Amino acid sequence: MFNKKKIISISLMIILIVLVSLLVVFNKSTNSNVKQTAVNNENSKSENLEDLSIQQLTILRDNDIDKNLEDLSNTFQNRKDGILNSDLGLVAFFNKNYKNLTEKEKLIKQIKLIEYLNSINEIMDSAGDYFNVVNKDYELSEYLLENGRDSDTTSYENLKFLINNLEDVSNSIDYDVVDILESINPSIKTSLSKNQKASLDNELKKISLDDNGK
Repeated sequence: MFNKKKIISISLMIILIVLVSLLVVFNKSTNSNVKQTAVNNENSKSENLEDLSIQQLTILRDNDIDKNLEDLSNTFQNRKDGILNSDLGLVAFFNKNYKNLTEKEKLIKQIKLIEYLNSINEIMDSAGDYFNVVNKDYELSEYLLENGRDSDTTSYENLKFLINNLEDVSNSIDYDVVDILESINPSIKTSLSKNQKASLDNELKKISLDDNGK
């Protein structure tokens, strides 16, 4: 038979377990809400960019760059200078490739690209063809989202979708078919299995045969 002290101890233990469980559930819910709020804030920021002045957009862009590079210590300033001022940097890329846009429109494009890179934890660089590559990836991810898919440009299903809609993709983003094919080339996607790469290669061959048959 349990004595009174043992019953009290067991009761207190049960209460403690219940309280701990409730605390864990509450923390998960709170973290989820915080993450969702952050996502909503980023979306809201992007949606309201048109309302900002060039000066405000420049400050926002520079703050986003600081956020992107915050894990760098010794090389932070050099990396930021390269992104803003080098011939291969962010500003130079948009000035060269989007000459028809206003300064404000180019700033908005820069901010959206940086926000995308921050969302995937990609630290920016200003070497080689970096900004051309990441801008292409960003536009492909936006195309996927606009067509009801997730933004992963490396998944098998999304790559298959892009391949099967290649003409529409090229009409919807700032890159031609050749540029898009370079980006979605299955052979360079390390996340794919051999069978998945072979399957996507077959999809590409079908497109090539269809084009030759026209």
